Amino acid sequence: MEESKYKINSLYSFYIINVEGNYGDDGNYFVVTDNEKTYYVPAYNFQIRPQYLLPETIECVVKGFDTNGKPILQQRYCNILKEGYKIGEKYDFKIMSITADKNTNQPFLQLKNSGFYHRMYVADTSKYKINDIITLVVKGITEKADFKAFLELSELPDGKPQENESDSSDDKITIEKDEDTEFVGSIIRDGVFDSDMLPEVAKIIVSFFNAKGGTLYIGVSSDGEIVGLESGTDKSENVQLYESLLHNELAGCLPDGADDLLAIDIKDYKGLAYCEVKVSSANVPVYYQDLYLYFRKDGGYYQLRGNEITDYIKNRLQLCENGSEYVDSQKIKQNENELLNNKKIKGNIVRTETVDDSVWYYLNFHTNGDWSYSETEDEFDDVLLTIPIFESQRNKMLLICYDNGRINSIRPEKLICNSTKNRYPYGWNMESSIINAFFVEDYDLILCCSKDIYGNRFVKAIKSDYFKERSVFGAKGVIIVNDSINQAKPTFIGRIPLQYKSKFEWLQLFSNQSQQLGKNRKKVSKEIDNLITLIIQNSKEK
Repeated sequence: MEESKYKINSLYSFYIINVEGNYGDDGNYFVVTDNEKTYYVPAYNFQIRPQYLLPETIECVVKGFDTNGKPILQQRYCNILKEGYKIGEKYDFKIMSITADKNTNQPFLQLKNSGFYHRMYVADTSKYKINDIITLVVKGITEKADFKAFLELSELPDGKPQENESDSSDDKITIEKDEDTEFVGSIIRDGVFDSDMLPEVAKIIVSFFNAKGGTLYIGVSSDGEIVGLESGTDKSENVQLYESLLHNELAGCLPDGADDLLAIDIKDYKGLAYCEVKVSSANVPVYYQDLYLYFRKDGGYYQLRGNEITDYIKNRLQLCENGSEYVDSQKIKQNENELLNNKKIKGNIVRTETVDDSVWYYLNFHTNGDWSYSETEDEFDDVLLTIPIFESQRNKMLLICYDNGRINSIRPEKLICNSTKNRYPYGWNMESSIINAFFVEDYDLILCCSKDIYGNRFVKAIKSDYFKERSVFGAKGVIIVNDSINQAKPTFIGRIPLQYKSKFEWLQLFSNQSQQLGKNRKKVSKEIDNLITLIIQNSKEK
């Protein structure tokens, strides 16, 4: 057995290669590397959810060595706590047990929140009961010399626990139902989505897509009473799990891109977790399982059949051409407009392609979130960004790049109708700011540069065919730069000119991975660094 370069109870950083299963007690693990060998690190359940932003690197503590001499790695728990909790914020904890420290005999509460267990020492345990829900403030996160970590928790000023009132009938609230509102009761059983309820949820959402939009409440009974998302438990201790389950299950049963028209918000009422799903009207008919067309009728969902389908599509096409009341009803809400006041285009929009043919249409993104197209520039007064679409680009993919590290990919030709006088909602992702927008060919390479808070520079090249075509301009897109570690942010995203393409092909990576200049798996030459600078400079000059 070769001598290891690692020391027990020491901290090291590794690059994440993949996520796999059937390793360790939890059954899931990260495959990591130190640029020489691969190792395995147990992963927490929330880290394998589809919505989790996989980091580039991971910090691990060496706990020992296996029989082959490989280090036994454990994630630095302090980082896990920082991901889940913000100092100064309040969280609800369930009291699992009341006991005393074996070494000091000091009493403490064994607490649970979002699947994690915590400890809070108290002087008097008489006011607490097992299964009570108490609201505590995170005062800090402490890490010991052996890298064990814990939350510093403090009670609210009144110091009183919040009683478990899930069975109480007093002062219960109800949600009012109208034709644009639907209720579905508990849909999660023992942490698993109830497959029998999934079709109903999907059909309701599809019916909203095909009408004016609407709101679906999950975890609410038919009479509007909040009953909770999960059957058998009344408490909102698994918010991350619920949100991941909903996103994953709904994305799996809805058409590609349809999930971009959903706004999922997990809410809490006296410890009861319920979900508000705001559904926007779609610009085109949306089918359930690619076969069945549902619409809103008499305050519920209704399957269209035969000539009803033909009539609906005719009417929808007419509305697209002449302007639809559905579009008008889906204008960006006032709070979104207020958010926009702090949003601006970051820097100069650069386009790395040069096109000499005539303009087909001008694509406009408006300050209130709408999009439109016009035959001339400067046709509207509230335009945030105008992108010329040349005749040669009509069927090309447009990449819309944001400062949160996401890229949306869409073919404008598929959404443009016959009228240039209308405006349509969800033109761009108002949660972030646009830093670039450009058309690509299927064979293009995309250069992505980023920098973290410590000044470390990252670069990678991504094939353009990696980007899956979306159905709406306002889709969030895929994550290219992951800012969960050291707050990495994109500094440039653009097309690599063909004359430089061969120089960057070896830097191709996928998904959330990044290549760090000078410090990563492959050494980035000075030539590449100079080419990056040249590409950025030339792009901004165009």
